[in-house]
Amino acid sequence: MADDKFKRGLVIGRFQPFHLGHRDILNYALDRCDEIIICMGSAGIINRDNPFDLRTRELIIKGSMAEWGIDFDRVIISSAKDYPGENEKWFKEITAANMKFDAVFSGNGVVRRIFEERGIVVMSPPIPIEHISGTNIRELMRIGMPIDGMVADGTKDMICSYFVEKQKTLKGGRC
Repeated sequence: MADDKFKRGLVIGRFQPFHLGHRDILNYALDRCDEIIICMGSAGIINRDNPFDLRTRELIIKGSMAEWGIDFDRVIISSAKDYPGENEKWFKEITAANMKFDAVFSGNGVVRRIFEERGIVVMSPPIPIEHISGTNIRELMRIGMPIDGMVADGTKDMICSYFVEKQKTLKGGRC
């Protein structure tokens, strides 16, 4: 399957924030697809675990891609709402919110199962990103620790400024 080339792939995530692990998944998908859809999940949700709104996430993704030299002409950015516990409704939201795609790229077990059960090819990048996760990055920012080497240098200040401002209303946070 690694040698297969797809017309369009789908990369789903919350991107809270977009980090080096996301970059590696995106590059893995771009190596296997003519075009990629980045679908930002949890659209419209702002809380402690989802501090970045859609517009800010899109700006962070675009800024990071530019810094990392990722061909933006091959990437489409979209968004979709979440329906926790309602997999069929979530699947319909994802497929309605995005153009046709041939493969999904995800290491998330739930995402894998939902798409595989419906006969869609799912590929998990063989990339060790356990130490770089949005959860870890947000926690580091909450306690005032640096996030250097986890996000694009050029978007770090925007991520930190936005995060700190949002966290003032969500109980603390420094960067």
